[in-house]
Amino acid sequence: MNAQNSQQDIEQFRLGQRVGDCLVKGCVALLGTIASVGAPRQEPGEPDPKRAVMYRDIKLTVTEWLHGKGETGDVQVAAASEPEFSKTGLGPWRAWDGVSLEPGAPLLVFRWTAAAPRPNWHGTWEDVALAVSDRRRFDPIRQAIEQHHRFEREPGAMWAAVRLFQEQTKADPLVKGYVLTYLMNAASVGHVDATAKVLAAFLADDGIPNEMRPQLADWVAGSFYRLDEPTRKTVTETLVASAGANDPPIADAALTVLVRLSDLDMLDMKAFLTPALQPKIATNYRGFKERTKTAQSPAKFESQLGVR
Repeated sequence: MNAQNSQQDIEQFRLGQRVGDCLVKGCVALLGTIASVGAPRQEPGEPDPKRAVMYRDIKLTVTEWLHGKGETGDVQVAAASEPEFSKTGLGPWRAWDGVSLEPGAPLLVFRWTAAAPRPNWHGTWEDVALAVSDRRRFDPIRQAIEQHHRFEREPGAMWAAVRLFQEQTKADPLVKGYVLTYLMNAASVGHVDATAKVLAAFLADDGIPNEMRPQLADWVAGSFYRLDEPTRKTVTETLVASAGANDPPIADAALTVLVRLSDLDMLDMKAFLTPALQPKIATNYRGFKERTKTAQSPAKFESQLGVR
């Protein structure tokens, strides 16, 4: 996945990240047929209809439980619509973004479990984490759920995730988004050093949409203090190599991490600055400063890079 990949691929990747977030935090997933769609009703406690979330009760006939178990027969969920005026872009309507609600049509729904750290809207815990009506996305979501079950069963789950991500021609963007989320939020809990090596390498991977690289860079920078010394050296060497990349989004992501680590006195990269690599990074760094509009030059980083 590179700068030329389609907006559809990026949306699929994002959806995979949301699927991963649901599965890691705790949810059940079901596929059903819409039996009925209720009339809009205004959320209680908000008198202004332009500022109120509008809900519709959706009755679903469950055809399959994809993850976890729930009640048999019909279930009811509340579909939310975004208010005309809202101070936030986050609310119960986000789970229903782009969803078409037609009686007789299929609907795939992720519902939070009671123990999951789920969002709260005006004092009420949200029930639906994600709803999908686009049939084209059902199979990739199934694949992500199947991989999640595999990762939960197998002791080497993390390495299975890595292999899957590396099979660029075989993995759907949605599945890739799920795997990245699994690595950052699940595999890293018990294997932070191994995960950091993998995710640092993924900063330069074509399988990552460019707009997602800052999120990955944040994880690497924020987790660095947890790493043992050999892993820190490996990750630093990987980041230095990526900082010399010809692709600006890759170089910028790596430089973001390196600058942050230098500010925290956790960077020692001189051993990895080869005569061939140093001028490339220096050139990329000048472009990075222009693009990020850095107000104050990071003296510690510039000293190690040899441009100060």
